[in-house]
Amino acid sequence: MSEEKHSYSTRSKDSQVTKLSVQKKTNKRRIVTRYKPFPYTLADIESSVNGPTLNKVLNIDQTPLYTTDNHPFNKRGFKYEPCRPSPFFKSTLYSTTELPPYKSRLSYFDRSPGFFIDSECLLGTVERGWQSSRTNVGFREGNWYVEFKILRSDGNKTLQQQQQLLYQQQQQHGQQQDHSHQQLRSVSIQSIASSREASASAKSKSRSNTPEVSSHADVDQSMGHVRIGFARREASIEAPVGMDGYGYGLRDKTGQKVHLSRPSHFMKEGFGAGDVIGMLIELPSLEIQKEICRLQVQQKIYGKPSTENNTSNNHGERNEQEHEINRDKIPIRYRNHLYFEQYEYTTSKAMEHLLNPVTVFGEKAVPDVDRFKPALLPDSKIVVYKNGELIGTAFKDLYAFLPPSSEQSQALIMKNKFSKNNKDVTEFSVCNDDGSLGYYPMISCFKTGSVEINSSKDLIYPPKDLEERIQAGDVSLFHQRYDESIIENYVWDLIDEVENEYLDEEEEKLK
Repeated sequence: MSEEKHSYSTRSKDSQVTKLSVQKKTNKRRIVTRYKPFPYTLADIESSVNGPTLNKVLNIDQTPLYTTDNHPFNKRGFKYEPCRPSPFFKSTLYSTTELPPYKSRLSYFDRSPGFFIDSECLLGTVERGWQSSRTNVGFREGNWYVEFKILRSDGNKTLQQQQQLLYQQQQQHGQQQDHSHQQLRSVSIQSIASSREASASAKSKSRSNTPEVSSHADVDQSMGHVRIGFARREASIEAPVGMDGYGYGLRDKTGQKVHLSRPSHFMKEGFGAGDVIGMLIELPSLEIQKEICRLQVQQKIYGKPSTENNTSNNHGERNEQEHEINRDKIPIRYRNHLYFEQYEYTTSKAMEHLLNPVTVFGEKAVPDVDRFKPALLPDSKIVVYKNGELIGTAFKDLYAFLPPSSEQSQALIMKNKFSKNNKDVTEFSVCNDDGSLGYYPMISCFKTGSVEINSSKDLIYPPKDLEERIQAGDVSLFHQRYDESIIENYVWDLIDEVENEYLDEEEEKLK
């Protein structure tokens, strides 16, 4: 009698395994022992789903900003989303849910822990170095328009204006010291002497054309800097957007566009506090993107596929790399709250070499001979508007994001760990598309710079050349993506339940 093969997963990754087909030639039946989620309690059903606890840390222009610490953050190859018990789901037991505020906004989970948000999750800032946050919804196909309102930024000030502002503040500081020392002259001879010395020191600083600015004054006066743009899930949230190959950003100070940490000229002037930057991202249909992925799988490459000898007419053969949504996730309990835990998409070595095209051997760095060429999305671009006026196209031919252009390192590690041979380590491997891949609006702030993303159905500065396209539905607004994502999650929850219920029934028959 042949031995049954077992593997562990929340879902099957093999179409034959998924269907539990009986192989007629060998009369063997392969079965997947599905991971069973832990049962929920009555208290879980009765409890309401609330947002994270907001802890106030500072005020920016009379707006309170908060941090959250009673929920998991996306990191170390894993990501999280809220879930709740579902008595109607007999196999999966849990369903996806949402946290307030219920709209397109900044994400609680997909941001740096040092990135502060307001109560509506639309405004963000930081105290010190560059930190970022992505939104809770991303774009996979179609045309989408997003507005970023710049609240605090020194980007529209010239260096001379900044120095003049610092000089004026230093003069006021010196005058206050003079006034305080004059009040102390009647106390004693020693206090008079000390006050004169301090007054003279303050006056000398106030007369200087290049005053020495203390760090405290610098923090008080500087309005920081911001960067805005779009980024994939792999982009680092501990760095500004455009730092790596996974994001495309704009600098406030110079108006330069940034990709792979390489700034290039784009806007004649930068942008700063009071400006509204609109960004239109255009992505091809998923059918076109899947065809690119099919060529990559056929040619077993992670980069740009060749269009020569294209056998795209042969669609009869299906395989596990064919792109269907496959959400491999498990429920967990974190600080008495329920979340789904999933593998996160992580950076690949090939994309890292785009940023730093060298290979290090000990103490020697050898430049790469063959540069990696990522797959491109045809007819994709990012167009920029400033206060409703068209600036131009900042980026074209964005990098593809569907697998095999994206990978989950933790999933590959677990796959190789439980494989019976070492071939899987070097084989061409394609991870799952869990539906979260795409380009997300991303905000990056530095030293109290702050940005607010417009989640309203009304634009602050509607571009005239987009009015007809928006009315016709050819261009969608940021707020519309939220309802779409809710429907998508609901549909895939139902599909997961149907599949898992079928697998459980077949497993019971074989016991």
